[in-house]
Amino acid sequence: FTNGSILTPDLLELISSNNFGHLQITLDGPPEVHNRRRPFKSGRGSFDIILSNIKKIADKSEVGIVIVVNFDRENYKSVPQLLDILADEGLKERVELAYNPVFRTNYNTEHCAIFSLPDEETYKIWADLYKITMEKGMKCNPLRIFEKGPCSFWRASHLIFDPWGNIYKCIGFPGVKELRVGNVRDCPPKLYLSKIKDQPEPWRNERCLNCEYLPLCLGGCRFHSFVEYGNIEKPFCHKELIERTEIELIKFISKREVNC
Repeated sequence: FTNGSILTPDLLELISSNNFGHLQITLDGPPEVHNRRRPFKSGRGSFDIILSNIKKIADKSEVGIVIVVNFDRENYKSVPQLLDILADEGLKERVELAYNPVFRTNYNTEHCAIFSLPDEETYKIWADLYKITMEKGMKCNPLRIFEKGPCSFWRASHLIFDPWGNIYKCIGFPGVKELRVGNVRDCPPKLYLSKIKDQPEPWRNERCLNCEYLPLCLGGCRFHSFVEYGNIEKPFCHKELIERTEIELIKFISKREVNC
């Protein structure tokens, strides 16, 4: 996961020679939108630098590049313009698009109160963004919940490191010290790996065990549980999301394949 703003020759060599699976880089819209949302500390826009770095990585390495757009009511209508820019820059076949809604967290409540979309709108827009991407012939993985299964929290090999070497199991956890599973400097791997094995199993309740989507969800997003309940051990239900977004996309893809 990277904002893509720094790419030294040494870093490019590291990426190209060490068999990275993929890099996830954020672009939240075309230049005028992205630069407003993600400027440098000086206020200067970051879009052009990030786009240039994406092109360098695509030219010099075989690593997969996933461009993630975090969408809310302020930027979702500009996504088609971003897709056109990527295509014009020769990246149509070289990057994959993914979309995530901006949702309420413990850290950006003011922004979310203004820009976050209600769940019903989010589900529809989420599906629509993937439909637009497919219609423009861009690469994406609209059924990633079905293809990849539960989130990386449950994978023993998935670790998040903060700048101080603290180790977490979720990209949303850094900064919450009580949720760390160790530190690279003072905790041998066998100690934090044992903590990972002891992660909670929030799906062990009657509602989850009787749900047809349990193998995809496993009790839902741990970060959402932390934000909503202050407790990562409580289940967070994603059934409506799966039915309103993913099932809608399955129907859309099936119809496209029939028409082809």
